[in-house]
Amino acid sequence: MPRKLSGDQKQQLTERLSSDAGHNVVIVSTMLDHEAGDFADSFVEPFRDGKWMVAPRVTNWIRPEDGVMIGMVDAQIFPGENALDSALTSAAIKHRLTQITGDDTHAISPWFTSGSLYLLIGAKPRAEAQ
Repeated sequence: MPRKLSGDQKQQLTERLSSDAGHNVVIVSTMLDHEAGDFADSFVEPFRDGKWMVAPRVTNWIRPEDGVMIGMVDAQIFPGENALDSALTSAAIKHRLTQITGDDTHAISPWFTSGSLYLLIGAKPRAEAQ
């Protein structure tokens, strides 16, 4: 069964994101994984309704991991990172933080860049796929 945000999850995301509005986010999904792409697309509306600036969707991630991640190239806390972490947690969306380093910075086009906050949507975790 494909992952899908419920109405309540979308509302929770929008409310939490709007409490710290104005940040930029890039929503990235796995190349050739339609389920991950559809799930990633479902995040666009809550971000926009929460007054975040959503960059054009990136759908060509070639070295994905499973699940949902907040990614950044920089090692320090990034503006909006805590708000995004809180929003995903309040909406009961399992996620983790990840730093994008080395050759992995070239795993999308345009490349991952310093100074950007990414919501990474990988393949559905195997435990959820069953």
